[in-house]
Amino acid sequence: TGLYRDHFPNAMKQLAKAKSIAQSEIGLRPKDPEPLLWMAAVLGSEGDDAGALSSTRQALDLRPDYYQALTALAKTATTPERKTDYESRLQKAVDSGSKDARVYLDQARVLSGANAGSEKIGAVLDKGVAASPTDVALREAAIRHWLGVGRKDKALALAKDGETAMPDSAPMLALAANVQEAAGEASQAAVKFAQLSERYPDRVDWNLKHAQNLRAAGKKADAVKVLRRLIQERPEEPLPYQSL
Repeated sequence: TGLYRDHFPNAMKQLAKAKSIAQSEIGLRPKDPEPLLWMAAVLGSEGDDAGALSSTRQALDLRPDYYQALTALAKTATTPERKTDYESRLQKAVDSGSKDARVYLDQARVLSGANAGSEKIGAVLDKGVAASPTDVALREAAIRHWLGVGRKDKALALAKDGETAMPDSAPMLALAANVQEAAGEASQAAVKFAQLSERYPDRVDWNLKHAQNLRAAGKKADAVKVLRRLIQERPEEPLPYQSL
């Protein structure tokens, strides 16, 4: 139709302009992987899948842990050969000592999908935590992994180190409390939930946990006070009413 005839030349002009910009930036920034990924996007839009893949690989040659390129490569891993290529590149990213937590989380998922041993998966997560010690999500993944295989000692050590690395982080304090509770250290966990309740009176889950701990300790009146305060802060939440 006329609509498509009018649109197609314009789209081609836009692609040509984008390719020219990418080529220029590659020349200006030869050690930066970003323009190479721009070029990969342009080539992919032109239908040149081989060229797009080559440009993506070049970006990873410059920076093995360039996450946008790894993500692009993962989307092309539709054959055994390309899957192997992606997994090899991901391993190189891990080996590079990346500080990007996503690299280690992805590698752990790949290993889990391949039924790798728990020690191997845990080693990747531990390496990630060492490289990015203030990433709570990565530390939580490592903790959950070790708890899942019965290594409470490692989980508790990771939680303790996390508190040291992030002394002002409420999510880290909550994670440490949950770990201690799961590991059977209920009294220590209760102290942390009490601290969280005091600092965040509007946080539903932490205050409910604090009230639960108070009840377990025989302090029913104090538990009710916590719940009533929470209702004042969050009157739209049904759980505090149900817990009274």
